[in-house]
Amino acid sequence: MLRDSRLPRAFRRRGRYQEPSLVFLAGTATGLTDIYGAAEFLRGGECRFAFVEAHQERAFAQRAEAIGLRYSAGPRVEGFNISTGQPITIAVFRSAGSS
Repeated sequence: MLRDSRLPRAFRRRGRYQEPSLVFLAGTATGLTDIYGAAEFLRGGECRFAFVEAHQERAFAQRAEAIGLRYSAGPRVEGFNISTGQPITIAVFRSAGSS
């Protein structure tokens, strides 16, 4: 999804998932923030992406609604967090501009 978007790496943020190695995958301009910062980042323009842990999606959606954010859900990525030894699901959201 990111590669197909052809957007600059500066337009990516992730919320809550505290895994610095994501920067190796998504690029050094990837910002690490919380779900509120991820929603605010998406509100900043079209064609931006945020990665949010599945258990934080509800709070992200509530924040998005509160600030009038228009966004679309992308794929969900299932994986394993080797730091914690637990399975993890990451939701990808893409901005659609603000209302």
